[in-house]
Amino acid sequence: MGLEEFIIIFENAHGVFYSGQNVSGKLVVRCNAPKNIRGIYIKIKGEASVHWSETHNKKTRHYISNETYFAIKSVALEEGIEQTLTPGEHIFPFSYDLPDDLPSSFEGDFGRIRYTVRAVIDRPWKFDHETIAAFTVISPLDLNQVSRATEPIRQRGSKTFCCLCCTSGNLEVVISLPTRVAVPGDTLWPTLEVENNSRVSITSISVKLRKRVVFKAGGREKIQMKTIAKKFLEPVALGECRTFEQEALKIPSIPPSNLKHCLIIDLDYFLEVGAQKYIALIIK
Repeated sequence: MGLEEFIIIFENAHGVFYSGQNVSGKLVVRCNAPKNIRGIYIKIKGEASVHWSETHNKKTRHYISNETYFAIKSVALEEGIEQTLTPGEHIFPFSYDLPDDLPSSFEGDFGRIRYTVRAVIDRPWKFDHETIAAFTVISPLDLNQVSRATEPIRQRGSKTFCCLCCTSGNLEVVISLPTRVAVPGDTLWPTLEVENNSRVSITSISVKLRKRVVFKAGGREKIQMKTIAKKFLEPVALGECRTFEQEALKIPSIPPSNLKHCLIIDLDYFLEVGAQKYIALIIK
C-alpha cells in the first residue's frame, strides 16, 4: 500500500533525442496513502562502459573501461528532511540540454553507450524507491566533414587460388557503388564485374554488409565482426567474365557509426566480396 505509480515520462514520446537537444519530461508519483520520505531526486546521466574477460593458463583477467559524458542531479523534493508525501498525484518536471559532442547510443555484447534518467524516493530506515528510463541519443553526421561522402566508389581486388601447390591464376573483382553514405532503410546498389582467369570454377560469390566493433580496455582490444546483410550471386565458370548490375542489398535497422566522441568503442561498416571461402575484396 502507498505507492501506486512511480514513472518517468519523456516529452518526446519516442525517447529519441539528438546531441545538443533538450531532454525534458516529468516524474509522476501517485500515492493512495500518506508516505514518509526524506526527499526525491532525479539523475540524468550519459556514460559508456566496456567489459570482457580472457582466460590464459587457468587465470581469468577482466578488462574494464568506462567513460562519463555528463551526470546531472536535480532535487525534485527537498532532501534530508523527513516529510510526508500526501495521497494523490505529484508531478516533478525535469529538463537538461544535452552537450553537442556526444556519441550515439549503442548496445553491444561487450560494451554499451547508454543515456538514462533515474529517479529516487529517499525513505527513512527503509529501502529507497527507484525507477529508471533510458533514452536514445543520435549524433548527427555532417556529410560536409566526410571526405568524398557523395562521390561514387569503384574499387578493384584480386584473389589467387592455389591448386596442388601451384598457382592457378587470378580472380579479378571490381565493385562500384553510386555513393559512400547510406542510412538504415536505404538499399545499397553495388555493381560487380568478375573476371575468372583462374583454373578454378567459382561456384560461390557473396556480397556482405559487415559490422566491425572494437572494444578497448586495459591497453587491449576486443574485436567483434557480424554480417548485417548478404546476397549470393551466380557462379562464374573458368575463363568467364560476368557483370552483376546493381544487386540490391537492403540495410536493416542498425546503430549509426558516428561514435567519434567515444574513446573506448569504435564502430564501422564495410562491404565484403567473397569467392568460395576466401575474401576477394573489402570496401569501406
